[in-house]
Amino acid sequence: MSRNVMFLLGALATIAIAQMPADAYDVPAVPNVVGQPLDGFVSYSIEFASFPEFAGNMSSPNQFSYNLLKNLGDVMGTNPYIRVGGNTQDYALFNGSQPEALIGIVDPNRSPDYPTSITIGPAYFESYNTWPGFKYSHGLNLGLGGNRSAGWQTLVETVPLVCKTLANGKLYIWEYGNEPDLYGVSAQGPVRPPSWDEASFVWQWLNGTKEIRPQVKKSCPSLAEPRYMAPSFAALSSPLKEPKTWQSGLNTNQDIELYSTHNYISGATSPGVTLQGTLMNFGVTQASVNNHVQAYNSIFKARGKASAPPLIFGETNSLYNQGRPGLSNTFGAALWGVNFNLFSASVGFKRVHMHQGVNYRYQAWQPVDTDKATKGTKAPYYGSMAVAAMLRNSASQPVSVSNIALGNDQHEAAYHIARTIKMSTDKITFLTNWHATPYHAPLYLAQSKGFFAAEGIKVALLEPNDPSDVTEIIGSGSVNMGFKAMIHTLAAKARNFPVTSIGSLLDEPFTGVVYLRDSGITTDFRSLKGKRIGYVGEFGKIQIDELTSHYGLTPEDYTAVRCGMNVSKAIKNGEIDAGIGLENVQMVELEEWLEGQGRPKSDVQMLRIDELAELGCCCFCSILYIANDQFLAENPDKVRAFLRAVKRATDFVLDEPEQAWAEYVDFKPVMGTRLNRKIFERSYAYFSRDLQNVKRDWTKVTKYGQRLGVLGADFVPNYTNEHLEWVLDEASEDPTGDQKRMVELQCEVACNGGFRRLPRATAA
Repeated sequence: MSRNVMFLLGALATIAIAQMPADAYDVPAVPNVVGQPLDGFVSYSIEFASFPEFAGNMSSPNQFSYNLLKNLGDVMGTNPYIRVGGNTQDYALFNGSQPEALIGIVDPNRSPDYPTSITIGPAYFESYNTWPGFKYSHGLNLGLGGNRSAGWQTLVETVPLVCKTLANGKLYIWEYGNEPDLYGVSAQGPVRPPSWDEASFVWQWLNGTKEIRPQVKKSCPSLAEPRYMAPSFAALSSPLKEPKTWQSGLNTNQDIELYSTHNYISGATSPGVTLQGTLMNFGVTQASVNNHVQAYNSIFKARGKASAPPLIFGETNSLYNQGRPGLSNTFGAALWGVNFNLFSASVGFKRVHMHQGVNYRYQAWQPVDTDKATKGTKAPYYGSMAVAAMLRNSASQPVSVSNIALGNDQHEAAYHIARTIKMSTDKITFLTNWHATPYHAPLYLAQSKGFFAAEGIKVALLEPNDPSDVTEIIGSGSVNMGFKAMIHTLAAKARNFPVTSIGSLLDEPFTGVVYLRDSGITTDFRSLKGKRIGYVGEFGKIQIDELTSHYGLTPEDYTAVRCGMNVSKAIKNGEIDAGIGLENVQMVELEEWLEGQGRPKSDVQMLRIDELAELGCCCFCSILYIANDQFLAENPDKVRAFLRAVKRATDFVLDEPEQAWAEYVDFKPVMGTRLNRKIFERSYAYFSRDLQNVKRDWTKVTKYGQRLGVLGADFVPNYTNEHLEWVLDEASEDPTGDQKRMVELQCEVACNGGFRRLPRATAA
């Protein structure tokens, strides 16, 4: 179970919770595995040129800064991690004879806020000793270090100072270069030619890190080999792209520990930026953060996120160019910071470094008095404190953050914070693949009719906040068992999530690209060119992308739109031209919608993926009972009891479908609609009577997964029938014929309704 807190952000400074008693929120029943941050989630990035003023030195440490940071650490349970870097790290050259920590010259034509000509001396590193108990990264200069002799010499001379200063537990991580994607186009003056590209950056980064390794080994032999945050790019719209950089071999040496990206919601001087319309607009923040998640997923999801470096914001804040007075330093900006941090956590960011510097308008505090700003705590600090309080002690007790949908008001946001506590070991936890649907009937009937109780087991039935998280939640051990499609179950193992299929709920539901006749799409796959195609989760896009290569197209020839479970809705609203769906769900939803408009149901069409891919079956979308491997190994008798109960419920559904549907609706009243009844009728033919995992199907889908590039050549499928205690049906002798007969049968059910199945003699 979990201890829960729901946090509501409003557009107004005063949030009148008491005025909203009628509001209802869809709070997730299980922790959001994606939204589980690392320790020190609330962290900081301090401008390289400002660090001596923020930290002071040993003779005059900045106690004010230390107290503010320590307060955050005390509340959060872990001190913030301090990244020392930013634009000025790539201007800094080392002068070993310079007594001053830093000498900087400000050129207002380049930047009025920080020096762009900088030298540092050995005294610079003294500042790292003023805040006991904190860990740091020191930004090394790639901007000048990659193409100038003085810059290279700075790297050679400062690495020993960094490792000696930050040894004994003070080293957080290494960073080489800040926002190298802008080196060729920087507004402060380019430091690379227009030809600067991903391959050039990767070569220089690898060359520099190759030099860092022996310097560390020589100067600090007790220190571990350097690990990095990278690529530290500024923006997804920059000339250099993160996915291409990774493909070019940035992590060849497997030394990138944190995948760092930077983000600013907008610019201080960008036209149209307002507090209410920009910072206080949830949709703006959501889109900005989600773009980074999509870029990260495009690199790692198909390869397996289990081995991907955690995603962090290495540098971020409200408005680039150091913020704007009246926007970035207001209470509204503090609320923006709370929303930004919590939303980032909910979609997978594991740590967020809020950037600041002396006199910066978006800073959390001003560390010293200057002619431009007074020393003191600023509004954004209190936003950081609020987030720290909500994530208290996450290092010892994992915290899960989920965003809760509130409707269309873009000036409100709500979050569910759950602290996970291990559930009682006498109860099986089962997570469905989505909210209750008609084809979940056997599971819920096993509960309502007492079949689980008769087997001596207790089962908690849970619904996910996001269907994409199911295998991760079960694989992590947070939940024992659940439903998932075959292709996702295979991919889960490939990503090192320990899950195994123990039985089948639905056998081979037809799956494909669903469209309406008036969309301009035909039975020719090439008619998808130029169309907007919706998909539920990542594998839908992978499947369509792979198919394009067989039909003379490329993935760029269509627009992919991730719709989640709302493919039918998106087609109805004209947001997409077609979408991937099931014959027994999305096609039914669209048929009923057309009928309500007086249009023929036959206007709903499907390009079946199994036929397009010449797969020979639709088994990749068979819905399975899956279990966590450790739970399976430790509780075989409970698993057998569970399967006996759902087998008994399945027999009831197949033998008495009318009565079964009536009892299901009585137990789950939300099922009691005409549409759900139609979906149940269309699902009836797909229910697996004996629950077995069909070897032929697993073999085909494993080969298909290898073809898609999501499974390795030596992959062994993760399924077992050893917990099924009854006699299993023989494999069909004519599976292709069964598919054809199933098409005819389902067409008749679509036209006339009722409950029909293929004769058992030919059942696949």
